[in-house]
Amino acid sequence: EQLKLRKVLRSMQKNIMIFDPRQHQRKPPKGSIDLLLSVSRHFGLAEKFRRVTTPDFLLQTIGEGRSAIERAYDWLIPIISSHAEIIHRIQPNASCYLLLRAYGSTEGEKSNELLDLTKPLLSHVKGCLTGEQGERHAMLAMELLMSDIADESVTRRVCARRVLQEAFAGENETSWLSQVIDDKHSAVFIPLVGRAVSRACAYERGGVLSTDVIALSK
Repeated sequence: EQLKLRKVLRSMQKNIMIFDPRQHQRKPPKGSIDLLLSVSRHFGLAEKFRRVTTPDFLLQTIGEGRSAIERAYDWLIPIISSHAEIIHRIQPNASCYLLLRAYGSTEGEKSNELLDLTKPLLSHVKGCLTGEQGERHAMLAMELLMSDIADESVTRRVCARRVLQEAFAGENETSWLSQVIDDKHSAVFIPLVGRAVSRACAYERGGVLSTDVIALSK
């Protein structure tokens, strides 16, 4: 992790400029990265920043939206692998994205780390979708999942259906679509789901298409 951090920081250093109203802008000194890492190790700054929640430096660093989560992916996985309790602090769309990546990945060290985290990730996603965290969190999770349900990529659609099925129906054989109707936030879910599933019908075939059409007819 330290080697990865050093590599990222050195790469960032090329684009970082120090701005001081009293001086011209300049690049940080060459030894600043080593000094920063040394201070971090000595005082345990990385661990302290991870645990602070007011303000939440971790969430601020991740940012918002799918593109922000994608950019944070490489450094976020090692953190939540060693601190699984952090999962319940991150945005629900971030948990959804990581769970989708876990179900869609087939190889690699990060994939194995993600697979070990599927249970707490699913727990967080399920809690958000079923209303435990309020309407805003429920919509953040559902919006990301619906973007994949309506995507041209077969893998994205399959993984999104799996997440939705496990979150809403669990081991129940009924479709997640029938469970959404009874959800706490069904009033805001149904229009979004209807639009996404309608678009998905252009790509689906067989049993999935049949299920989607039946659900839309209701």
